[in-house]
Amino acid sequence: MSFVWVPVLAAFSCIYLGMLALNLAMDRNAKLVFQQSFSSQKNLILRCLGYIGLVFGLGLCLYVWGAAIGFAAWCGILTFAVGLLVFVQSYYPRYSLHLASVWSVCTVLVCAVDLMGWV
Repeated sequence: MSFVWVPVLAAFSCIYLGMLALNLAMDRNAKLVFQQSFSSQKNLILRCLGYIGLVFGLGLCLYVWGAAIGFAAWCGILTFAVGLLVFVQSYYPRYSLHLASVWSVCTVLVCAVDLMGWV
């Protein structure tokens, strides 16, 4: 596997999980997924986790590609992740959590395979 796909997948996972956390911090979207809204304390925690995911994804892009390409790559990955989240949240709201778990597991597996040098 090419070195470039590992940080892209890791950045996508961080950004998708961050945007999902920000999405679930809104009462309307939390009711769509969990049939109940969260308390204000949980909403604050979700917002903080969402911003941490976005900043971590940005930091990963900047570390791998530098400032000029990193910001552009982050914006591109962010656009794709938000588009996917909007599509899934619009038509299949409960699947957004399943998609997040699948992306997380795939990211961990790809990073493990890359670190072990199997490819």
